Amino acid sequence: MLGWSQEILASKSGVSISEIKRIEKGAAYREASVSTILDTIMGALNSRQLVDFGRDLDGLHEDVNKTGKIWSKIHSQCVRCGETVQPHIARGLCVRCYDKNIAAENTKHRVAKTYGESSNFLTEIYLKEHYVNQQKSLNDIARECNCTRQYVHKKMKEFNIPLRDKSTSRILALDKDKISFNRTGEDGFLYKKILKHTRINVDFFSSWSDEMAYVLGVIYTDGNLQNRSHNPRTVKPYGRLKLAQKERELLDKILILMECDAQIYFSKRRQVGDIVAGEVYYFDIANQKIFSDLLNYGLSPQKSLVIGFPDVPKEYIRHFIRGCWDGDGSVYLDKRDNRIKASFVSGSLKFIEGLVKALKDEGIQETRINMREGKNPSYYIRYGTTQVPKLFRFLYHDVPESQYLKRKHDLFAMSEEINGVPPSG
Repeated sequence: MLGWSQEILASKSGVSISEIKRIEKGAAYREASVSTILDTIMGALNSRQLVDFGRDLDGLHEDVNKTGKIWSKIHSQCVRCGETVQPHIARGLCVRCYDKNIAAENTKHRVAKTYGESSNFLTEIYLKEHYVNQQKSLNDIARECNCTRQYVHKKMKEFNIPLRDKSTSRILALDKDKISFNRTGEDGFLYKKILKHTRINVDFFSSWSDEMAYVLGVIYTDGNLQNRSHNPRTVKPYGRLKLAQKERELLDKILILMECDAQIYFSKRRQVGDIVAGEVYYFDIANQKIFSDLLNYGLSPQKSLVIGFPDVPKEYIRHFIRGCWDGDGSVYLDKRDNRIKASFVSGSLKFIEGLVKALKDEGIQETRINMREGKNPSYYIRYGTTQVPKLFRFLYHDVPESQYLKRKHDLFAMSEEINGVPPSG
């Protein structure tokens, strides 16, 4: 428009040639230099006193900013922010928007440059060390190398490094606290919970022991097995054990015996239609080995009405029955005669028949089986004044506190004194 070279513009404005070149390239410059150059150019244009402003300036817009100066030859305002406060610099952008655009382009350039260099990091040795030995995920490696997960996956295939299956990947993610979910607390508020990998002695039910027989008895009464082998969202078939109890003490002791760190949850009293569920503590364990072993002992999903009494070795029978009694049995002070009594209830007639027979074989007097009628009938037995002390000695003799519910043990222990039955010689 004026036909000035960079040298002429520099001499007239007093701005160095190097500064003018930086402005044209969009590199770092001082805003004061831009203002000086614009004032020089506008002063030169005004000094010509052009007659036909529109014709001679080839369509120059007459829109001006707040300083009264023409903003741009082509644009009346910044194409990004729509303002004319900042001077035009290039591409229809004001100084501020132009700077932002250059900064964004430089960032993309740096990322692209670094991403191109990531292939230098992703060598076979590097991937084996970080993925195989350090057990990092593809996402972890991608973040460290400033590239995408897909690119890491491509390099893994290139070096024939086998990928972990989804089950193993999930376990690693659980160990590193990468999986979370929301759960409503007792106060009604929603809390974020970190899902952790449950550690457990997977061989706990592989062979009989005092501890195993006791825990098995509790599971027979208060446990629930869930078969998830047909769940399409799972990678492998698996089963889940859920154990619920009103008294947390029992769950704490069972987890210790099983060498398990599963979290215990609390469920408040709630009602769904005509069904009322009371307050309860519970934990659940998803482990196919544990699930399969429990199936071998006669347990099954939805077992409560059909379960039978298992074939328990004689040396472990009292521990198994004690576990059952801590689950569905009770011991109480009968106010009618101030004597300690004991009772047991089950939804399965086969199970309670087997229990009565097993106790009879151990010297406990056979008792009558009673039935409570209803939509799902239940069956119960009672032991009175003379049999409760015998039951106590059979169930608890030389048993450590880690293998019983203390409240029931203490009531049983009172029966020898309160019921007036002397200990057997």
